[in-house]
Amino acid sequence: MKAGDFSRADEFLVACPDPLPVEAIRPAVAVHLDRNRWAEALKLLNRIADRQVTDELHRTLARNMVCLQAHRPQVYRAVVEAHCVGEYRIAVGKNNRPILVQCRPNEPPLSLSADRDPIAALRKILTQLHTYWEKAQPIILHGLGDGYLVDALARHPVEALLNQQQAIYLVEPDPQLVRAVLMMHDYTGPDGPIEQERCFWFVGPDWEEQFAKTFFDDLYLSWPGAKVSLSVQAAAIAGRVAARSEKFAEVCRQWRQTARDYYAQLSREELMAVMGDNPPRPPRVLVLTTRFSTVLQHSCRDVARAFDQIGWEARLLIEPTDYHRQSPAALQYQVTHFRPDLVFQIDHLRPEHKDMFPENLPFACWIQDHLPNLMSEQAGASIGLRDFVLLAARPMYTRRYGYPQRQCIDLPKLTRVPSRPAQWANDGDDLVYVSNASGEPQALADGLIDQSRHAAEAARFVRAVCEELIATYKRGECVSTRFALEQLLTSVEKQTSVCVRPDEIREQLLRSIFNDLNNTLYRQQALRWAGQIAERRGLRLSLYGNGWADHPEFAEHARGVAAYGSELEELTRRAKINLQIVPYHFMHQRLLDGLVAGGFYLIRRHPLDQATQALGQFATEHLDDSIQSTDEALEHLAGDRREELVQLLERYAFMRSYGDPVATVQSWSRAGTLVDGRPFLPMYEQVAFDDAASLEQRILHYLEHPQDRRHVAEAQRQCVERRLTYETGMRRVVSGIAERLAEEPAA
Repeated sequence: MKAGDFSRADEFLVACPDPLPVEAIRPAVAVHLDRNRWAEALKLLNRIADRQVTDELHRTLARNMVCLQAHRPQVYRAVVEAHCVGEYRIAVGKNNRPILVQCRPNEPPLSLSADRDPIAALRKILTQLHTYWEKAQPIILHGLGDGYLVDALARHPVEALLNQQQAIYLVEPDPQLVRAVLMMHDYTGPDGPIEQERCFWFVGPDWEEQFAKTFFDDLYLSWPGAKVSLSVQAAAIAGRVAARSEKFAEVCRQWRQTARDYYAQLSREELMAVMGDNPPRPPRVLVLTTRFSTVLQHSCRDVARAFDQIGWEARLLIEPTDYHRQSPAALQYQVTHFRPDLVFQIDHLRPEHKDMFPENLPFACWIQDHLPNLMSEQAGASIGLRDFVLLAARPMYTRRYGYPQRQCIDLPKLTRVPSRPAQWANDGDDLVYVSNASGEPQALADGLIDQSRHAAEAARFVRAVCEELIATYKRGECVSTRFALEQLLTSVEKQTSVCVRPDEIREQLLRSIFNDLNNTLYRQQALRWAGQIAERRGLRLSLYGNGWADHPEFAEHARGVAAYGSELEELTRRAKINLQIVPYHFMHQRLLDGLVAGGFYLIRRHPLDQATQALGQFATEHLDDSIQSTDEALEHLAGDRREELVQLLERYAFMRSYGDPVATVQSWSRAGTLVDGRPFLPMYEQVAFDDAASLEQRILHYLEHPQDRRHVAEAQRQCVERRLTYETGMRRVVSGIAERLAEEPAA
């Protein structure tokens, strides 16, 4: 080694005894490093008890190179093949932190850490990146710099909504710099930037080709929003990234034109044929969803599965990982190359995608949640001839927001029939409730007030409404309908002398308070009854979902989160009694899924349940299908029948806040939620409760009579499976679209 003869030294090393004598370790390490035997070098370096600075640098390099070789072979090859000329040296900066200094001939040494203070420089950059970092938006580093930033971004991920992760793109044309940094920082481990898949390395002179190929191979990757310059070549890197971005955009434009050309010649007759009973080819449906949702992604998977079952070729478009995003490029590629006959999405209309989908391509939006992007006249006016809206509340959307009647297809909540064991035991907890409605009411109220802080009058009004709403529940009363909340708002307007206008603002305020605060108050009121009953009777109440462990009143009942799918199904089957508590009609997704899983439920009775049942039965007995509104019904009826309807309308006046009452029940009948005026579920009255007393009576009865639980659960499960499966629903959707295509005016 003293002579610099590494080949002969390597021969001697092979012949040396194992373990090596201590005095031979450092020369042996040098041989292994020269021969790129990183694992062997690391093993020997770990034996040195009194490691010096050079030993630690070599040890860090060896650890990193072993990790690179396993996880990033392309980067590894770039580093080991680079010709080392000693351009970079490691020095000591402020606070004894290692820094990297670039040393070039005829140039003064250049510290890659500003002011030789890497920690201060890191803090400054992270402050500038805060907005992007907080929202988990992708970041590109134009150069590796002194290596501190990529390590900080990797090891301290943002806690973003619904587990979103931030993609990090690192561009470093100089492999020598990478090698030097790998001596300073230990990047190994599952939290380090080498092993984490969300960190992308583009190293070496061919980094640009690597970069372009990565984005073309993985269309779910988002182009970086934030840019950080950490290299003297940063400007050149930025220019080449921008050029690649433009080339990528041009390819996407070509895809879009190809799709437009295809759909421009796609005739109505071909669409009608593929949606008919004997299609000439398998129809194709593109189902759009996102992994950053709690329930909708599972519903979309069930939709795609149902289309497969009825003979369609279904493709589900969803982000593969938490650092991916649903990008326009991924959508455009699928439209161009998959050529769907139908695009299907939950809670989003075609115009939200701008001009992504050609007008000739049918687009179905299934409204499962009443969201701001759907609840406006602008949304209703945006619906075109090939847009189809699937919903269970047609009258509300057509009357209030101007949705075209022709484009609406009645569709209720649906469920997937899971694989159930032949037998199971109800040996779980006595009472089980699954929900994320675990917020503390006062904290929710404070959030609503804070949203109105920009206007003092509005904030004062919202505070008064929230206080009155919370006080209502403390008195043991409740606000179960939008109509009742509207009355409360009117009362507070008089008390505060604040008039909420225009109507859009009032509607938005009503929706926010009902969905955010009243929804929680209504659910927690019934849970309070259940908790008191459980304590008094020695029963076990279990609450599953996010946040219950932090609620001061319900924390003792918190049991964590039950994962959607087989875990939740098993939990529901084993529970003696599941609870269904919602401030609207009880036919909620979780109830349907729980019933087909084999669970037994007690259901808090809601006024809408009774109203739609009574009006639905009246419509079945006295109105034909041609009558689609309350005005038509009153004009059609006479005498006692008309008076009976008037009395029903007066008794259930709150229904008008959801839409035309007669139109609503007729819509539900078409959707299959109501059948000949019969109850939504058999034996509904035996499982419904109104207050603490009736809940306790139901709990005690069904705990003492498990055979009654099994009988009710079986009857209700069979009812749901006959009428409300995804397969049945998707057949109804295809049939409805085909009928409307046949009725289209001539081109």
